[in-house]
Amino acid sequence: QQPTTSVTMHCSCARSRACFLYFAILYASSNYSKCAQPPSFDASSDIIVGTQSPEKCCYISIVMVGRHDQKRGDYVGRLQNSIDFFVAQAEDFSVSLEIIVVEWNPFPNYARFINLLRTSPSSSIPVRIITVPHSFHSSVQANTTQDFFEFMAKNVGARRARGQWILLTNGDVMLSDAMWELFGRKALDPGAFYRAQRIELP
Repeated sequence: QQPTTSVTMHCSCARSRACFLYFAILYASSNYSKCAQPPSFDASSDIIVGTQSPEKCCYISIVMVGRHDQKRGDYVGRLQNSIDFFVAQAEDFSVSLEIIVVEWNPFPNYARFINLLRTSPSSSIPVRIITVPHSFHSSVQANTTQDFFEFMAKNVGARRARGQWILLTNGDVMLSDAMWELFGRKALDPGAFYRAQRIELP
C-alpha cells in the first residue's frame, strides 16, 4: 500500500465553478533526472524571464500553461501572483526549482507573456516561457473548434522540464509552506501518493 501525504493548495480563481484545478506531482524518468537535452520541438521557443540560467538540474519543475486573452479574467495577474509566491517560498525553503510557463496559441493582437511577466533580478530561480504558435496548434486542432489545448500544453512543459520531479498545476494556485518544506528536504517518495486539500480564496 502506498503511503499518503496530505498537503494544502490554495486556488485564487475568482470564479470557483470556472476553476477546474489540475494538480499532479510526477517523478521524472531517468532521462530527465539526468538532465538530458529536452526533445526538439520546432514550433516552440524557450525564453527566460530575467537573467537566470536554466542550464542545470533542479529538484522540481513547476509547469503552468496559459495565454493572455479576455476569456479568463485577469489571468496574467493571477499567474504573476503564483510565480511570485513560488519564487519567494522556494527561496525561503531552499528549494532547487525552475518554473515553466507554456504559452499556447497566443493571439496576435495581445501582449505576450515575455512582455507581461516579471521576476526579481536578485532571484536565482529561472522562469522559462515556452511558446507554442498558431501554426502548430492548427496542425493538431483537427475538426475541433478549440483554440487552447490545456493538457497538450502541459505535456509540452513536462517534456522539457529539467527537474527530477515535475509539478503540473494551474496558473492561479498557491502551495502551502508544508509542501515547500517537503520540497526543501527533497523528501518526495516515488512510491507515495500525494493528495492536496483545495481551498478557494475570495
